[in-house]
Parts: sequence; C-alpha cells; structure tokens
Amino acid sequence: MAKKPTYEQLEQRVKELAKLPVGQNRADKIEVSDITIAWDSKQGTCTFENLPVAMMWVDTTLAGLMLGVQAMVGTERFGLALQSEGRKSVEADWKVISQFSDFQDGFKAIANIAAVAGWGNWNLISLDMEKKEALFRIRDSWEGRYQKALGVCWGSGMLAGKMAGYCSKLFETNCWANQTAFIPKEGEHDEFVVTPSERSIEQEIENLLATDEATRADMAVALQKLQKEVAERRQTEEAHRESEQKYRQLFENETDAIMVFDAETKLFEDANEATLDLYGYTKAEFLKLTPEDLSAEPEKTRRAVRGIVDRTELETIPLRYQKKKDGTIIPAEITSGAFEMKGRKKIIGAVRDISERIQSQKEKEKLEARLQRAEKMEALGTLAGGVAHDLNNVLGGLVSYPDLMLMDLPEDSPLREPILTMKNSGKKAAAIVQDLLTLARRGVVTTEVSNLNDIVADYLKSPEYERLKSFHPGVSIETGLETNLLNVVGSPTHLSKTVMNLVSNAVEALPGGGKVTISTKNQHIDRPIAGYDEVQEGDYVVLSVVDNGIGISPQDAQRIFEPFYTKKVMGKSGTGLGMAVVWGTVKDHKGYIELKSTEGEGTRVDLYFPVTRKELEKDKAATSIEEFMGSGERILVVDDVQEQREIAAVLLRQLGYSIHTVSSGEEAVEYMKTDTADLLVLDMIMDPGIDGLDTYKKIIELHPGQKAIIASGFSETDRVKETERLGAGQYIKKPYTLEKIGVAVKAELEE
Repeated sequence: MAKKPTYEQLEQRVKELAKLPVGQNRADKIEVSDITIAWDSKQGTCTFENLPVAMMWVDTTLAGLMLGVQAMVGTERFGLALQSEGRKSVEADWKVISQFSDFQDGFKAIANIAAVAGWGNWNLISLDMEKKEALFRIRDSWEGRYQKALGVCWGSGMLAGKMAGYCSKLFETNCWANQTAFIPKEGEHDEFVVTPSERSIEQEIENLLATDEATRADMAVALQKLQKEVAERRQTEEAHRESEQKYRQLFENETDAIMVFDAETKLFEDANEATLDLYGYTKAEFLKLTPEDLSAEPEKTRRAVRGIVDRTELETIPLRYQKKKDGTIIPAEITSGAFEMKGRKKIIGAVRDISERIQSQKEKEKLEARLQRAEKMEALGTLAGGVAHDLNNVLGGLVSYPDLMLMDLPEDSPLREPILTMKNSGKKAAAIVQDLLTLARRGVVTTEVSNLNDIVADYLKSPEYERLKSFHPGVSIETGLETNLLNVVGSPTHLSKTVMNLVSNAVEALPGGGKVTISTKNQHIDRPIAGYDEVQEGDYVVLSVVDNGIGISPQDAQRIFEPFYTKKVMGKSGTGLGMAVVWGTVKDHKGYIELKSTEGEGTRVDLYFPVTRKELEKDKAATSIEEFMGSGERILVVDDVQEQREIAAVLLRQLGYSIHTVSSGEEAVEYMKTDTADLLVLDMIMDPGIDGLDTYKKIIELHPGQKAIIASGFSETDRVKETERLGAGQYIKKPYTLEKIGVAVKAELEE
C-alpha cells in the first residue's frame, strides 16, 4: 500500500504550482507519493484516488484561484471581497453567540465550531466594553496557512470580516478590523485589533474602483467566484454545526436533568449529563428505563404521561417524588411537553431537584417561627414591664406599712397575725413583680463573675428546695456537675431563680414520682446547633435539667416560655411566670435554650451561657501555678478557629512556653518540614482540610516520635483514640482552662 503524503510534501507541491504564470495551462492532476489528486476547475470538485474530497478553494489547486483572483482585481480589493464575505457569515454565527448571556462564553462556543471546520484556533485576548475595543489572535487558520504555502501575504480578510462583524453586533456600532500580525510573515498567529470606525466595505470598494484601472465587471467576477466558494464552505460549516451541536445547547449546557422518551414504547431515547448525575445511572442503563422506573409515585406518573401525549404546550408539575438508582427519594419539579420527530410522538421532560429549595423553605419557616416567638415575647415583656411598674407603686404601702403597724402593736394583740399575713402577701407580690421585670428584660441590673456549680449547690441548700422535696417525696434529685466548670458573667440572683424554676417544673412533671437530674458541663460548639434556639459557635457552660416525667406535647413546647401559659392547677403551682423568667434570664445573659421533650418519656432543658476567662472574686488569691510552668519549650498550636488558637497561645505563653500557631493541618505539615517543635497542641476537627489524625500521620513521617496532645470540643472519638495509638499524648476537651492545658502539656513533655 502506498505511503500517504505528508503535509510538507503537499505544501511543497502547491508552492511549485503557484510559481506558474497566471493563465498558463496547467495539469488537471498531480501525483504525490503515488497518490493521484485530480480536480475539475469548472465543476469545483476534487478527488483523492477517485474519492470525492470537500475543498474550501478549488481552481487549478488553491494557488490558481487565490493568486488568479488576487492578480485580477488587486490585493486591496481582493482583501475587501474576503472581508465582505466574512461579514456576511456573521448573522449565522451570532445565532450561536447570542444564546449566551456573556459574549466571551458565546465566542468560545463559536470558536469551538470554527476549529472543527478548519478556521483555526480562535482566542479573544482582551475586551474593553468602555473603549469598545477587542484584540483577537488566531492560530493555524486556513487563510494564513495557505498564504504561507503560496509564499504570499495579502492578509486574512475573511477572518478580519468575521471579527469586525462580531464586534459591530456587540458594540452596536460599525467596527473595522486592522490586522497587526500575519502567519505568512513567520508569525505564530494572525492578530486583529477591532475598534469602531466609519469605514465600510462598500465605500472602500467604491474608492478603489474610482481610482483603479480595473472595472466593476472584474470585481463582479471575483466576488461571484468568492461567493460560490464561501457558499460551499457555509454548507460544510452547517453540516458540522448540525452534527456537533445537536442537543448541545439544550442538553449539555443545562443544569436541569433533560430527557426524551418515545410516547409509544415509553423507553428513554436520550438524556443529558445532568440526568445521569441526578439519578446515578450510566447512559446505557438509562436508555433501558421508562419514566415509571424513575418515579416514587408510578401511578401518578402513568396518568401524567397519558395526559402529555396529546398536548404540545409545556406543563410544570411543582412537586413529584423521584427515585434514584440507589433508592434515594428526592423531591422534584417536572416540566414536560410532546413533539413529533420522524413521524413519531416524543415527550421531552426537564427534572429539577428541589431538595435544597424545600430545605430552605423549612429553614425559612423555622426562622420566621423564632422571629414571631421573639416578637411575641418582647410584646408580652413590654406589657409585663408596664404592669410591674404600676404594681410596684401599689405594693409600696402594702409591704412597708405593716412593719410600722407591728412596731406599735403589743405582742399579744389579736391584730398581729392578720398584719403579718398582709406583710407576707406583700412580699410574695413583690417577688412576682421581680419576675415580671425579668420577663420585661429589665431585671438584670448587676452582673458579676459566677459559677453555676456554686449556684446549683446553694439552691440545693435553700429552704425553697427543702419545701419542694417535702411536697414531692417520691421524686429523687441527682446532680452531675463538671469539676473544672468555667465561669459565666451574670446575675447570681437571676441564675439562681432560673435553676429553681427549672427544677420546680421538672419535679411537678412527675406526679407519680421519678427522677430529676441537674448537670453542668463545659461545651465548645464548632458549628451552629439548630433547635428551639440556634446555638452559635463558641465556648459555653451548659446547665441541663432532665426529668423522666409526663413530657410536653409539641404544641405546648412552642408556648412553654410564654408568661402565664401553664398546664398546672391555678393557685397550686405558682404564677405561670417560671419558664418565662427562665427565657428572660437566658436572653439577658446572651445565652441560648435547647428544649427536647417526648410525651410519656420526659423532658430535657439545656441552657447555654457564654463562658468568661475571668476568675471569681473569691478565687483571686489562686494557688501557685509553678508546677505547670514551662522553660521556653517550643509548642506548635494547630487549630482552624482563630479565637481558639489565640486562647491556647495566651495560656501557654503565661506558663512560660514559646508558641507558634498555624490555622490548618496542611500549614502544620509545611512548618514541620523546615522547623521543629517540642510539642504539638493539635485540634482534632479542622474544616476544610485534613483533620488532627491525618495531620499527625504526616508529621510523624517527618519526625518519628513527635510529642503531641489532642484538643476537641467533642467527646473522645475513634479517630482521637487512633491518634493516641500512633503516639500522641492525652486528650483534652475544649474549652481550655489554664490548669487543664498546663497539666496536659507538662505531663506530655516530661514523659
């Protein structure tokens, strides 16, 4: 079999032909490496070994036509003719470009089509919409390549016309393309600068005809030949466009899942990539399915398909449930319509996963509910504040005058007892006023550093607690208080009343007896927790009161913190302000509430109070920390949260260590490639990026036996335990305290 000619061989043969004088008879065929190339100038056809070949320029080879026309009409008019035909092709191209909202994206699309059709590699280098200026560079174009082969350079006129035409559309004004770089002149590319201009093809040709010896007939002949060849090229481009772009705009550029199925067989015939991604099938698997196979509601789908067949307009079903390959059910919005293709009815459908939309709606509803609840509480608080103000004025005499009266009465006076009753009633009324002031958010007038363990302990020694126990002998109350509980800033009086109200509520939810547990703990929140309130990131002291009583219904749970809303017997169990006071106190302390309850099983209330690093007044004379002090050892703190890095760094520097901090596991690994540390303080959960375990694995590859301690706001996990098995020291739970981090660091360094 004959060896195929190389591009260089063909190029050399064309150059040889180009050297023949214009008008001289030339052979109508050539042989290159035993391959016969023949052409018919009149018919505009070409064959390779008797097989037809599409050619863009045919007339005694490319050389004859291009050199012949150029010699006949002159270089300038020849270039203008090419530019004219280039501009004429813009309308068809613009239909593709205009489908994109951004011109640069549209230009990329038409450039891809042009590359397939032999127009070279198009690049938009710069675009200035304000100046209305664009710079294009085109590599390997047929115009430049053939001119280089012929050894001539008259410019790439058709490309210039196209680029000027695109910019005229874009800038909405006439533009002209000046070619500033040429492939035939040993350039790497053709380059065009396009700017607004009053120049036009028609005027330029008129000017040339008026000053040149050539006739209009000459130009007409040249343009006729060019138009014929351009028409042939346009047909080739359209064929490529139809084959390459079929469904591309409709299918592959759509983020929604789009599919087509036959109305009779119900089998899918086509689907875009978004469809396959959504449902989890391969293309081959999907084309064996029907719409019912994708539906979690097959009967509804059958009815819907029957209704679509005779309808040409599109219809949207706002919610249907679809089924993925793995069985996952998703909510979807489906738009569908029927059309005919090759005499058969087809149905096209677009499916959009609306899971995020539904989730967003739910979140919106939750947020609106919280807002309404807060507004209601604020309104009730305003009302309560006004009532409390008036009651205080009334109670002034009721509380004060009994004392004056008692001072003047003898001990055996029969009036003493009713006056004492009056006095005690006044005190109870004053206590209710204080509750109303708390609800009105006006009650916390003093704040100090407090510890909830102390407040719980004081309450358990109070007369109120003893009285509560005497009324409910069948209820046991247990505590679980964290030993090194951090402090909070707030009002001890209101915090104490909060504990009392929560415990009282829990006990009264156990009419037949049961157990109430009071607990405290330090808690670091890495991510917001959505519940009754949305607990934000940070360090908190959590007070929890849990009972195994009758529970609270979902309806009552939404209103439990409203004032005077109670399911208790009126006059027996308080005023109905207890949980409202809890709500007001928590909000005044910038805290959060989490409520969980199941009817028949019990209730759990968690109150989150922001921590403070300040010490209690009584603890100012703290014990010596000499035993935890360091000696300048180098410690690398690795944590993705800036506040946590800073807290750890401040505490450790106070203990005498030299500290360096990084914000991710990747940074820690890079640091340890060129430096060392006596100890790592390693956060376990870091997002995004590698976590503490993966960070430690990479570091011990660089420094076998590297000492480390692990820190996290969560409980000890399997990944924590694996890190410890690899050689890390003890695990400490956030939030940090000076003693906690000092003991852990010292112990690991001395091991």
